[in-house]
Amino acid sequence: MISNSVIGTTESGTPGLGNGGEGIHLIGGGQHTLGGVASVGNIIAGNLSNGVLIENSVSNKIYGNRIGIITSADGNVKLGNSLSGVRMVNSGNSEVGATILTGYRNYIGGNGFYGLLLEGAETRNTLVKNNFIGTDQTDALLGNVSHGVLIINQAQNIAVGGQEIQAGNTIAHNDSVLLNWQSG
Repeated sequence: MISNSVIGTTESGTPGLGNGGEGIHLIGGGQHTLGGVASVGNIIAGNLSNGVLIENSVSNKIYGNRIGIITSADGNVKLGNSLSGVRMVNSGNSEVGATILTGYRNYIGGNGFYGLLLEGAETRNTLVKNNFIGTDQTDALLGNVSHGVLIINQAQNIAVGGQEIQAGNTIAHNDSVLLNWQSG
């Protein structure tokens, strides 16, 4: 579990402190939890690659984090990671956000490419629920440079939103299409 950590910046959002690569990079294994309820979520911002990169790993949970977005006296502001906020490659059976409590939602924005990139044939059976991607509850302009969510390269059985109360994501203000789903 990685929780209650500030990665690539300070709690007040000091820029220029980002790691030279990923903020968090998990390879293999599984059942990793990044964050938890909002009070123990991570701040992952300003890194020179992806905020979070998960490769060849299963059953991971990403809850209650601020990825590319920090809180300042002026509200939520961008301090994006240079590539994607969250990139999952051949990593399935995972959850990004959840409907258990509103504190399990992630705020993902301001990143140099995508808010959330899901790719590879082994990225399957993954739930994306109750997140703010490119915005927040005040409709702030926190968009990612490209897609809010991009699902490519044979990723399959991905649920973005759902029928339960609070399952829907709010995806707005990204500079390209909100959701792009490609196979093959």
